[in-house]
Amino acid sequence: MKETIDLISQFLSAPIVIAALTFCWKWFKHKRDIDKAKMKGLRDTDKLLTEAVKALLHNKIYSNCTAYIERGFITTGEKDDLDYLYNGYSGIGGNSTGEWLYLNASKLPIREK
Repeated sequence: MKETIDLISQFLSAPIVIAALTFCWKWFKHKRDIDKAKMKGLRDTDKLLTEAVKALLHNKIYSNCTAYIERGFITTGEKDDLDYLYNGYSGIGGNSTGEWLYLNASKLPIREK
């Protein structure tokens, strides 16, 4: 009789275990899908922010270098500032226009105002 009860309880508990495992699997799959969507959103945002920062750095390098080249000299402080701007710009994939301006401005004589 005890063996029969054990067999019946094992038979009845199997669907419960299967249902619990199915629920856990679906929950983890849903959580993974949500995490993938969040990561994609973060990557997209990171790309847009990088492009925005690159554009701002390019604009600042362009306007500063143009002014220095027209003036014919650069100060020590301006050169340091330009180095910081250019290092960030080139580090995130800035193009050759910014590099050309930076190199030309860097060759200017250093003079204090």
